[in-house]
Amino acid sequence: MIQRKQRSKNQDEKKAPSAQELRQQTWGSIERIVALLLKLMFEILLDQAATEQAGAGPYERTGDRKKYRNGTYKRSLTTRFGAIEEMLVPRFRQGGLLHTLFAPYQQRTDDIDKALGTLFLNGVSTHKLKAIAEQLTGRPVSAQTVSTIIQKTDQELEQYRTKPIEDTYDYLFLDGIYDKIREIGLERKLLLCALGMTKDGKKELLSFHLVDTESEDNWTEFLIDLKNRGLKGKGLRLITTDGNPALKATLKRLFPYKRHQRCIWHKMTNVQAKTKKRNRKALMGECKMIFAALSRQQAIQRFKVWDILALGRRRACSCQMHGQGHPRMLILL
Repeated sequence: MIQRKQRSKNQDEKKAPSAQELRQQTWGSIERIVALLLKLMFEILLDQAATEQAGAGPYERTGDRKKYRNGTYKRSLTTRFGAIEEMLVPRFRQGGLLHTLFAPYQQRTDDIDKALGTLFLNGVSTHKLKAIAEQLTGRPVSAQTVSTIIQKTDQELEQYRTKPIEDTYDYLFLDGIYDKIREIGLERKLLLCALGMTKDGKKELLSFHLVDTESEDNWTEFLIDLKNRGLKGKGLRLITTDGNPALKATLKRLFPYKRHQRCIWHKMTNVQAKTKKRNRKALMGECKMIFAALSRQQAIQRFKVWDILALGRRRACSCQMHGQGHPRMLILL
């Protein structure tokens, strides 16, 4: 009976994604949010173009009207943040909408995406947004249009950031993402991210926040916000992090009674970094078997085999003995 419970527990924990999968899922969720903001911006710019060409806004009664709208059609657009589906493009009874929005975008997709991604994640600047919009449309963009874009994108982001969180998650993954942020031009910044997972494997990005450093103050503010929105952690079985000291200290204060572990991918990376290149294949292959064990006892047995292998290779892994003769690797386990 005990073995069955242990096996069930291990199977549940095996559902947890690796750090790489976590970052992919987290960044994928952020990309979808940015793609939605791009869609809002494009639709506002297209609506402005339609108003200018018609000589009047939708349903506006005026003698200056030149054309009448005839609803919209849907089209998609590929961006570095994913495909924008079902973007609404206005059309007229007397012919299609004349605009130059998509051609300039497709010619400089990478540059424009980086600029827009930076804006939406770092805080929208009126001046920069106006410059990008005019670059896309090839003509001056009114202050009112820029204001409308900022207002709608801010509303969308605020709605996401303040959305109540149901306290139904069994696993919580916390990480600071650097690499993807640098790819879009945000140097010396990182995103604090929280991903929740239920016992049936459903994952959801709970929050993200752009900061300068992974300081204890920043993590404290981030986690307090999660708790205020509803994540009390009553059902949390495990919190996984990359081992950042500031985050560990924060968790001890805010989630003092919850199990916390460093993710396996980061543990493996640390061990590999301390292993000579010529011995990595053999040693890391055995090391992976430790984490694949079905029980703690089996993991310890496999560790002993791995340690003997390391000794046989003249201690190729530089994980030295620590304390009462316990290898540092055992501490990581």
